[in-house]
Amino acid sequence: MIITDYRMNYTNFLKFTIIVVFFGIFTRTFAKVPAAIIEYSLLTAALTFAVIYISERLSKHQANSIIFYLFAIYLFSHLIAACILRPIEADLPFYQIVFANMREFAISTLGYFLPLLFLPLRHYDSKKIDDFMCLLIKISIIYTILEQILSLGGFRHVFEQMYKNAGLVQPQNVASKSLGFYRVWGSIGSPQLLGIFNIIGFFYLISNKQKNWAILSIIALILSTSKTAYFIFLILFVIYLFYKRYYLTVISILAISLVAAYFAMVFLDHMEDIQSDDYQMAQHFIGSIRGYFILFDQSIDYKNFRHDDGPFTRMMMYFHHNPLQIIFGKGMTYATIDLEDAFDISSTPMLQYRYLSSDFYFLTFFEQYGIVGMLLLTIVYLIYPLIMLKKKFDLSYFIPLTFFFSILHYPPQISKIIMVFVGYIIWKMYLTERKEQ
Repeated sequence: MIITDYRMNYTNFLKFTIIVVFFGIFTRTFAKVPAAIIEYSLLTAALTFAVIYISERLSKHQANSIIFYLFAIYLFSHLIAACILRPIEADLPFYQIVFANMREFAISTLGYFLPLLFLPLRHYDSKKIDDFMCLLIKISIIYTILEQILSLGGFRHVFEQMYKNAGLVQPQNVASKSLGFYRVWGSIGSPQLLGIFNIIGFFYLISNKQKNWAILSIIALILSTSKTAYFIFLILFVIYLFYKRYYLTVISILAISLVAAYFAMVFLDHMEDIQSDDYQMAQHFIGSIRGYFILFDQSIDYKNFRHDDGPFTRMMMYFHHNPLQIIFGKGMTYATIDLEDAFDISSTPMLQYRYLSSDFYFLTFFEQYGIVGMLLLTIVYLIYPLIMLKKKFDLSYFIPLTFFFSILHYPPQISKIIMVFVGYIIWKMYLTERKEQ
């Protein structure tokens, strides 16, 4: 009886937590530290309820949930191992390492555990959550469109100041434009990830039969100016056509894309050879795509006119010297702290745990968690959703696919908003009882 009451009240608590996370970017504008404390406190409380719920219903979980639990346990075991072994390895105080590990975990890994937030829900509550999530997506769409329109109308500085207060504005974002539009932050707080969230929103809305809003989400996607999101949306569209058995259309799109890519590179090379400033928008668009592949295995120092090893090369060199670690990875690396400043040292074993790259997150994940971690991630977010699409063509299954393809460039898991919305679908796929599905 106690559990029943707890579950009945949990829906409202979860909605409140999601609202706090969703508006976290804006509350950080006024009170950065208190807003972050409240957000993480609510998430911790909700995850604690979820762990209690799991312990009471271990025997009732379905076989497919084992896939997700293995992934979550594997990630958590890396945190525990880093807390135990790294103080010994680096000869540093235990509390310093634990603090650094917990901070990194909260920012860069906690998102993978957010599907657990929905565990205490009864399955018939999912309709209420569906409507609630769609409402938040609509708010995000409206805000994205308004931010772009107002920025173009001369109010860009207002948004820059607001997001600067939240600690989100980088020098390259000031007055930054792409494709003739401003690089807006939206409700996500990142121009890069905003487009990814709009794709997720599209599939939420279209799977809930809200086609007009789905069209608006495409407009918001375009206004986000995220080229990565554009290409991911194209990939998902091709997958959609493939599952619908429009094979000729798929072949045509792939052929046209290859031809267009070839001539685009020829065009860019020609414009660079003649040092022309014409068609700057097209040159920038094509150049950014080419830059993605160039920076995959090399980094360019324009200031000193030299090339250094890129993330792929650095990762392969590490595993070449530490071949046994390729199975389970090198362990947690640190993106949120400067290791030399944090530990007041100039040379230490800790320096090998520098974050590999935020531009090629799948490489960073592979370096951290090895073949085993990458295999589990691929099964959870790519292979199993593709299998489920074959069994039951549900457009919401494109949401974990969106997440997976986005890791080829950005680290989407750092956005708690994105991971809440992805996590809800993961909960439906893996963690609800099969008889209720």
